[in-house]
Amino acid sequence: MQKTAFITGGTGFLGTNLIKALCATGWKITALHRKTSTLKYIKDFPIDLIEGSITDKASLVRAMPENTAVVFHVAGDTSAWSKKNDQQTAIHVKGTQNLS
Repeated sequence: MQKTAFITGGTGFLGTNLIKALCATGWKITALHRKTSTLKYIKDFPIDLIEGSITDKASLVRAMPENTAVVFHVAGDTSAWSKKNDQQTAIHVKGTQNLS
């Protein structure tokens, strides 16, 4: 049986490399991406791309296929600007809570 994975942050550095590694070993992957994300590094992989946001629980519910074996939560905001603290909290804390 083919292993299935749902990935948040698939368009970032970690996510792109994770997708590459999982595809090389035959995983079926669904990757969440924001409307504004650049897909150029992952668009040629045999994956399902679903638009949504880690901060929007309803979009996660719609995006994640039933019977997903593994969730890789690698979405994040690495901004060092203190004025982005609310955004980082929403992504890192609330986003992680939304996956549960």
